[in-house]
Amino acid sequence: MNILPIGTHSFPVIRREQFLYVDKTAQLERLVRNGRSYFLSRPPGYGKSLLLSTLTAMFSGQTALFKGLAAENRVREYADSPYPVININLSSLETENAESAEYSLHNILSTIAKKFSIELEKAPVREYGKTEVTVDTQSPLFEGVSEKTICWMSHTDY
Repeated sequence: MNILPIGTHSFPVIRREQFLYVDKTAQLERLVRNGRSYFLSRPPGYGKSLLLSTLTAMFSGQTALFKGLAAENRVREYADSPYPVININLSSLETENAESAEYSLHNILSTIAKKFSIELEKAPVREYGKTEVTVDTQSPLFEGVSEKTICWMSHTDY
C-alpha cells in the first residue's frame, strides 16, 4: 500500500519514494499542447508546487519518473532535446524592505544566469522611475498587454 505524500510538493520525491500519486499527466499534456499562458491563482495546498515540479520533470525529460504514466511517451520526446526550465520561488524572497527584496531577487536571478551561462552586466547608470516600454505583443506571454506600456524601473542589470 502506498503512503500518502502529505507535505511533499516534489514530483521526483513522490515518484522515487513510491508515494501514492494520482496520474494527472494527461491533463498536463493537454495544457502543454494548447500552448497558452496560464495564471495559477489558488489558495495554499491546492497543488501548484507539485504541478510545477511535475512540469519541470516533464520538460527536463526525466523519463524514469513517468514510467507507467499517461505522459510517458511525451516525456521520452523531451528527453531527446530537453527544454531549459527556470523556476523562481518568490516565497523565498526576503521582503523586510524594498532594498532586501531587490537584493534577494538579484541573487536568485544571478544563480539562474550562472546555471544557463548567461552573463549579467552592470548598466552604466542606475535606472529608477517610470519609463515607457515597447512590448513584443507576438509573444503569448504578453497576450492582451498593450504594445506601449509604462513600467517601474529599479535596477542596474540589463
